[in-house]
Order: sequence, then structure tokens, then C-alpha cells
Amino acid sequence: MKIIIVDLETTGLDPKKHEIIEVGAVVFDAHTFVVERELDFKIRPTHIETADPVALKINGYSEEKWQDAVTLDYAIATLMDAGKDAIFCSFPLSFDYEFIRETGVPERFSRYKLDLFSLVFAAFREILSLKKTCEKLGIEPEPAEHRAINGARKGYEVFTKLWGA
Repeated sequence: MKIIIVDLETTGLDPKKHEIIEVGAVVFDAHTFVVERELDFKIRPTHIETADPVALKINGYSEEKWQDAVTLDYAIATLMDAGKDAIFCSFPLSFDYEFIRETGVPERFSRYKLDLFSLVFAAFREILSLKKTCEKLGIEPEPAEHRAINGARKGYEVFTKLWGA
């Protein structure tokens, strides 16, 4: 059995209005925690005019940095192939999974989902961001400019630290 930890960067918080502009994922064996694959895609936005400027600043978006970006269709199809029958996991699940569902692409993940945010809450009995969780666990937090692959990797480190791998 595999787990796929997914992190998305978007042009805002509303999956009906905003776009995915980056996908990062770590696919690993659920028993051994051995990483099988990583995905890291910048995605070319099609409606940058609807973007929240704050989100773009957090993500470090610029036309220059996204010059070689792929299409959303390509990134999501690759994500679905990499995550075929894997348990989908994210921090928080509700945000990333809703954006994935809005793509309309039939998902290929397992029917099971893991919310890393909820697992962290169960472990510490407090609401923590990914950054605060990393600090609490002695994991170097991701840089201030968010990248989806960094978020996915930090999610993987949190997951493995919580379960003693």
C-alpha cells in the first residue's frame, strides 16, 4: 500500500475561483516509509487576473519563474498516475483535495484519505500550522516563499516523525 502526500500552491483560497499553480507530491510505501517517487510541477495559470495578490506573493509567482510551467491537465494526469490506488494525504486535506476535485479529472487515489492536520491535532491536542508542527518536531520549516514540493516533503517528514520511521 502506498501513501501520497500532496501539497498545492494556488492563486487564492477559493477552489471555484482560483487556480492550482504548483503541485508537489511524495509517494511512499505505507509500511517501510521508503519514498518511491516525487512530483514537482509549476502549472501555467489560465486566469491570472482572478489571482489574489497575497497568494501570489506567498507562492513567489512571477511570469519569469513560471516560464517553463506545464499545463494543469498534464500535472494532474501525472499526479493521478503516480497516486494510483494510494491513500491521499495532505495538510490540510480539505484545502488540497477540494482543489483537486475542482479539476474534474476522475481520481485514481484509494478511497481512503488522511488529513495530516487532524493527525497532528490528535498528537499534540492543539491547532498547529505545518511550520509550527515542524518546529515542535525539530524539523527545519520550509522557506518563507512556499513551494509545493517543499510542503509535500515537510508533510512526509512530519508523517514519518509522528510514526517513528
